[in-house]
Amino acid sequence: LLLILFMEEFILLAAEVMYFLVSVLIVRSFAEAVLPALPQDLFTALVILEPALDTLVPIDFQELLVRWFQFGTFCPVMRIHGNRGPREEIINKAGEVREGTGADNEVWSFGEKNYEILTKFIGVREKMRDYTRSLMAEAHEKGTPVMRTMFYEFPEDAACWDISDAYMFGSDILVAPIVRAKATSRTVYLPAGASWTLANTGDVYEGGKAYEIEAPIETLPIFLRDGKQGYLVGEI
Repeated sequence: LLLILFMEEFILLAAEVMYFLVSVLIVRSFAEAVLPALPQDLFTALVILEPALDTLVPIDFQELLVRWFQFGTFCPVMRIHGNRGPREEIINKAGEVREGTGADNEVWSFGEKNYEILTKFIGVREKMRDYTRSLMAEAHEKGTPVMRTMFYEFPEDAACWDISDAYMFGSDILVAPIVRAKATSRTVYLPAGASWTLANTGDVYEGGKAYEIEAPIETLPIFLRDGKQGYLVGEI
């Protein structure tokens, strides 16, 4: 019981740390003007010991995994990568102990509800294939970053110079990750000089204003600049 309680406290702390790291990554986007393709692994590196899923994978960790996965959908490189326990020792034919193998880490390893959300965002990533490839080509040919600070695209909007928790994925998609544990909404500033379509609902918002946007665990605020990449409406 003490071990279970310890693990729950550890996971809560890890969740807060990882949400903070997402914020740091976005702040680092200033450097992306010279780093066109920032890779982002979707870590699942916590030790899980209990046999039944709802206790085995605590709710706080499940939330963290889903939010990180959603964020990773709009990074240059998207892959789930981790080291989950319990680990199994591997010994080769020469009797040498090699790197062990961890517990299941596929998208279906975290429960049916999470599986539906994770596979939805895999589908979103696949739908963006042509767009993402065009961003990679632009990065290769011109050095243009794939992930962009808000001021990179909107240098004339003074408010964009102070935003550290949202970014542009290419020129068309504004990404506002959920960076606080248990949050189901967040404030999003939409730059002036464009109209913005919320991909989840299709609602159109005027630029130059901040809005409180609902973001239950199944989704996150993604806005489409002047309606571009409209195939994403209703998919997020």
